[in-house]
Amino acid sequence: MIQSVKPLARRLAVSIVVLIVLFAITLAWRYERHESARRKREAGYELERRRYSAALRMGMSRKELQEYFRENNIVARPRMADELLVQIGQEDPPWFCSELNVFVKFQFDHHGTNPSQWPASDSDVLTSITTLYWPDRCL
Repeated sequence: MIQSVKPLARRLAVSIVVLIVLFAITLAWRYERHESARRKREAGYELERRRYSAALRMGMSRKELQEYFRENNIVARPRMADELLVQIGQEDPPWFCSELNVFVKFQFDHHGTNPSQWPASDSDVLTSITTLYWPDRCL
């Protein structure tokens, strides 16, 4: 009887090891798929930022930039007096937020005393174009 238990225990142990290995391979495969998709999205965001950088020049006025947006039907929203944001994507948010939006951020040299001070001036000068990941509706 003891001899018949050993092969059964050995088969059970091998089966458990095989299941653990298959589970680990599945997790690694899913992680790689997720990371590959994330890298593709980030490359798309970078491409979008570069398109704006190629079409627009540093030093242009806020008024010129807003005319460009209007002519090309681009919706831009201010975050502070020295920034305009154009949404280019949305990512899976962290557990403590409802949204994770991706924007191209247009930074201006604001002529007010404080960057958050309104009103923004049409003569503000564009100083940078960057990508911004902005979590929203967080706890």
